[in-house]
Amino acid sequence: MNRGYRVPAKSRQVVREAATHFRNALGLAEKPWFPIIDVYEWLLPKVWEDFYFEVLPKAEMGNEHAIAYPGQARIAIREDIYARACDHEGRDRFTLCHELGHIVLQHARSFEKSPVPVSWKVYEDSEWQADAFAAELLMPLEHVINCGTPGELAERCGVSVDAAITQRRLVNAERLSRK
Repeated sequence: MNRGYRVPAKSRQVVREAATHFRNALGLAEKPWFPIIDVYEWLLPKVWEDFYFEVLPKAEMGNEHAIAYPGQARIAIREDIYARACDHEGRDRFTLCHELGHIVLQHARSFEKSPVPVSWKVYEDSEWQADAFAAELLMPLEHVINCGTPGELAERCGVSVDAAITQRRLVNAERLSRK
């Protein structure tokens, strides 16, 4: 079952290239730690005129941690999520990168969610693509390959150990499939 909206298909490699291009465009290609708060607060407003984010109270956002509005280049973030991302919590840093992924990958909500279960390929799912973008933005391939353990990758890149384990598993599976 899909979690998001159906969007044009993008492979993991295409999403990785988008994340790499984004890092390069911001001059952050070589750094293992992606400074998502600085990117939101300082870098994007300087280079992307339409980019806007707002931090909203939990009472207003409810169970939503953050919401991207790709057509408007706007992101709404629940205040507790933003505060924890500022405190370098890996899960919340991932959330901010995930929402940015919706905008960078241009996930227009052109297809409405269906009231009945409908399935499409995982690489056509907006949530899968945004998760892949966040993982690639926070844990670029060369850092995944060069870190000895998931704990080292998590510390170096500022993500949760679970995210590091998942990213290493995906990269290792890709590398094995090429042999």
